[in-house]
Amino acid sequence: IRKRELKKLFRFTAEAFDLTTPELSRLSCDELLSAYAAFTRSAADQLHSSPSAVDGVQQRLFQQAYAYGGQWRMRFRLSSMNEAMRAARVLYRAMGIDFRGVGDGLIEIRRCFFSAYYTSATCRILSALDAGIVAGLAQAGGLDFSQRITEGADMCLARCSVRESER
Repeated sequence: IRKRELKKLFRFTAEAFDLTTPELSRLSCDELLSAYAAFTRSAADQLHSSPSAVDGVQQRLFQQAYAYGGQWRMRFRLSSMNEAMRAARVLYRAMGIDFRGVGDGLIEIRRCFFSAYYTSATCRILSALDAGIVAGLAQAGGLDFSQRITEGADMCLARCSVRESER
């Protein structure tokens, strides 16, 4: 299951960057994760030469990830923020991320596989994926980070925001 989900993540991320997904069939789960980290870093780094493209890529990353999170929400019939946070913990564990979320939407990430690969700028671009996945799982508005490991913090802190219509 982990390998299948990592391949899905790889494919929709490549699509958001308008890139071809590399050959993945012979990679182990750990190799997939490392390849994904290198691929996404390279794709995000290429955007630095075209800052106007960043917003469009982030929007596509969010939309793809929101749909992915929504599939998990429906599959497991998630109906509360607590349930969404528990599901996110499982999904993120498969990606080497120690995700801890609570019912009020506060999220702590104490360990992140990708922090060894990403610069703070890369992390900011790719966190659109996190925002989309969590929003899809929780049917929420998005994710607002207040600190990041890639910016020198001990952990990432974020809050899952409620949609405007729910305020």
